[in-house]
Amino acid sequence: MNLFDLTSREEKGFVGRFDPTTYPVLVPDGTIQDNKQSWDKLCTDVMAASKKSGGCTLVSSSKNGTNRYQGTLSCYRSRSYRENSNKSRPKAGGEPRVSTFSRNKENARSDDGKKQVRRTSTSKAVPDSKETTCKAKVVIGVDAKSFFVICGLGKATHEGHPPLKNGEMPNRKRLIPEEAKAEAKRMANLGARPGLVSKTMERNFGNDLSRRQASELTKMAKVASDEAETKFLEENESRMSDQDRVLAHLNHVNASYVALLHKNGDCNPQLRPKKNQACNSSSDARGDLILQMVDQTGETTSVVEATGTNETNAEVMDYALEARDTVGAEENQSVIVALVWTLPEGRRMFQAFPEQLSVDGTHDTTDEEWDLLTLSLQDMNGQQETVLRCWAPNNRNWLFQWLFQTSVPTLMGAEACARTRLIICDGDPQECAQLDAAIKSVFSGAMRRRCGWHIVDRGMNRHINKNLGGANHKNKVAIRKFVQEVRNWLYSLMKDIETLHTTGPRQCYCSS
Repeated sequence: MNLFDLTSREEKGFVGRFDPTTYPVLVPDGTIQDNKQSWDKLCTDVMAASKKSGGCTLVSSSKNGTNRYQGTLSCYRSRSYRENSNKSRPKAGGEPRVSTFSRNKENARSDDGKKQVRRTSTSKAVPDSKETTCKAKVVIGVDAKSFFVICGLGKATHEGHPPLKNGEMPNRKRLIPEEAKAEAKRMANLGARPGLVSKTMERNFGNDLSRRQASELTKMAKVASDEAETKFLEENESRMSDQDRVLAHLNHVNASYVALLHKNGDCNPQLRPKKNQACNSSSDARGDLILQMVDQTGETTSVVEATGTNETNAEVMDYALEARDTVGAEENQSVIVALVWTLPEGRRMFQAFPEQLSVDGTHDTTDEEWDLLTLSLQDMNGQQETVLRCWAPNNRNWLFQWLFQTSVPTLMGAEACARTRLIICDGDPQECAQLDAAIKSVFSGAMRRRCGWHIVDRGMNRHINKNLGGANHKNKVAIRKFVQEVRNWLYSLMKDIETLHTTGPRQCYCSS
């Protein structure tokens, strides 16, 4: 029956009991908290029923004042919307933050942006408005026999808000059926974005999840995935090298990757043959460079790699042999020389938005001082997305040649690379040279440009010290302001501007 019918009854002192076989009392003389498992199940079922009936969902509280043997189920709008519940930060005020479609300085979170109110939508009553909070409430108690509704307590009708549609009510995680959660986890493990997960939940299970809620389910899937991977690695740790663990992780997250490996020849690679001295074995004593490729289906392809000219091959081979010596690899082990990988979502993003790419490197990111090179792009909303990563042992020409002319087209597809129109790089001379070479063969429709931040900010830091004139100069405040003005002026030259040129009596405008 309708619980609100019991709430509105005038016969105080009567109770309506829930089925004790469905919601058993686990601790006969216990409180609501002592019987939390049954209480949570009861609340979930009541919430689901209130959502189906319309009006507004009910939310639970395990305490009804100081009575530990009673709990309440109140309307979602029983409390007003609070803009900032974090007491460690001052409450935001002023005009709402500016929101723009493209990513520009107008909506950057700097200066006063962090102090401004976020734009939000809520079905709750907003403070300082004419809206009122809803008083609808059901009081539930527990004794040694069962859970029960206390007749005559609470309020039976919603007030202060119009009836809400199903999609306007909050859909709490506890209301999502287990089969829907399992499907969301499975989709997230395959790389599905929150938007796709929420649409699938609505179509297949009737649960209208927001993207934020779908993102929470994605995190749940990642936790489960990480636990499975951790268990696998712990069980096989004694038989796995660091290289095996890295490749096992990439396989576990369904990544596609290209690994440049060095494999021993039949002779000891540390005994490098001298000039005019041949190895007794039919195989080269210096070993082979193996290009191992794994696509999204898990299929592995391995070929002997040629990285360019004979001089380049010799340089790569020398580095590979030094790496073997450094890590103390056994003769039957292969060693990673360089590694490039992408996730399924990264490949899809590249093939959808290949027009503008950015290449950047972060130095000394591992204990072995390897660099992390990233390839990123802008999506349809102007957001920067990293689509490919590379562990690079150095910044030599052969590494960038192998990355841009072999690995990127292998992982992302040659057709998508040909649709690239602009590549922005950080200015490393070897990187720039090899990008120019790759534009001729791989990125055939692209041009290369330098990153403005690397030119202006890094250039000024390198040539003009932050404390120009000295840290203790009497005019240091004015000097810093002047340097900032010069910096802003240099940045302005990167945009289309109109300049005035005067040549005697004639004047002409041009765009630079």
